Amino acid sequence: VDPLSSPFSPSFQHFMQHLEPDANLLAVHHGAAVAQLVDAIRAKRWEETLTLKVVTDISLGNVVNGSTDVGALLHLKESIQNVEIVYLPRIHAKVYISGATSAIVSSANFTDGGFHQNLEYGVRLTEPAIVARVRQDIEDYAQLGGVVTRTRLL
Repeated sequence: VDPLSSPFSPSFQHFMQHLEPDANLLAVHHGAAVAQLVDAIRAKRWEETLTLKVVTDISLGNVVNGSTDVGALLHLKESIQNVEIVYLPRIHAKVYISGATSAIVSSANFTDGGFHQNLEYGVRLTEPAIVARVRQDIEDYAQLGGVVTRTRLL
């Protein structure tokens, strides 16, 4: 377990540079930071092979107040072939998982504010058994939501 404090940008940069072929993002708010994720995936030439699941709250309130950037989610869906976006009302957790050996559990949303401006805190987990448990918990959460198609995001 590695403690992570602000600024969170270096921690997320490390996470994105060390992505493995399957990843999960469980975050309430999405924004311009999604473009950095897309760039990291393109740099690895994984646009067609990476599997990515994003669990988020795209409720009307979050969209209207700007907490969730539907345009960023569309960009992700259009840029990466195997992206599944799951709408789960009232989800508030922020968890980022890459492969079997890396997970970040944090207060930081996947936004520029979460990366650069806010005072955030979290932990990086690298023990495979713990990462597997976190992944299973996130998969269980995702089962409570509904998959969102590109058409629904428009």
